[in-house]
Amino acid sequence: MGKLDLLRPGQFQKLRDAVKDLTGIVFEDTDVEFMLRRLRPLAGRLGCADFDEFITKVQRGTSVVRNGLVDAVTTRETQWFRDASFEKLLSETLLPEAAQRAKEERRQVKIWSAAASTGQEAYSIAILLAELEGQGRLSGLPLQSFRIRGTDLSLEALATAREGYYSGVAAQRGLSEKRRAAFFDPERAGFRVKPRLRALTTFERANLTQLDAKREDWDLILLRNVLIYFTPETRGRILDSMVRKFGPQGVLMMGGSEDPQRYSKLYERKRAEGGVFFVPKGA
Repeated sequence: MGKLDLLRPGQFQKLRDAVKDLTGIVFEDTDVEFMLRRLRPLAGRLGCADFDEFITKVQRGTSVVRNGLVDAVTTRETQWFRDASFEKLLSETLLPEAAQRAKEERRQVKIWSAAASTGQEAYSIAILLAELEGQGRLSGLPLQSFRIRGTDLSLEALATAREGYYSGVAAQRGLSEKRRAAFFDPERAGFRVKPRLRALTTFERANLTQLDAKREDWDLILLRNVLIYFTPETRGRILDSMVRKFGPQGVLMMGGSEDPQRYSKLYERKRAEGGVFFVPKGA
């Protein structure tokens, strides 16, 4: 067994602390194997003989090492159209209603995928918008009237999202052949999102634990299946900070089993065709 094949308890604790300091994400005692699996390749690429040497590099704070650490432990598997209720709620209610309001107010519709990973969620929204436009269900707004922003901590994941290129399993998980044919161009051994959909999106780095106090006007914020990686206290801080980011009738979507009311008193539940969503109190 090589020295990079074992992560001792003390080493794991130091790396867990470093990840928490950098991202706010908390790893459990049971995550040793996950962290070993993710960090062993990075430590090897950096020429480290063992994890003590890797930890020393992390603690010195070079951006290359720290960004590599964040990329390694935060990039998660994701997929297109994660669940049917998500798609139905957006298609039947939230996107058409947001389009109607935007048309009346002569403005763009702004959508934020707050844990975008490699971009599947943001592009899923773009696909839904293209389908709704084709069905005449966006109140006459063209696709160019929609802006989709994806944010994540991982620079590696964001680079993939900006490219919009997916190969192998990544181009198939949750994506039908019909949609792949309609909204992607075959390229090499995979598929690239068509330019008209990529033009709707921007991707940038953001740390949800460090949201600024600036008021914004997002019509829809997707914060799905990411708060589970934080402590309950941090979840509450993120949700409280996010209240400033909604427009007057802004909507929050979370994962099917997630409820912001468990951690913040600033939201109320709403129900519509297809499922449940949340809005800031008083909105």
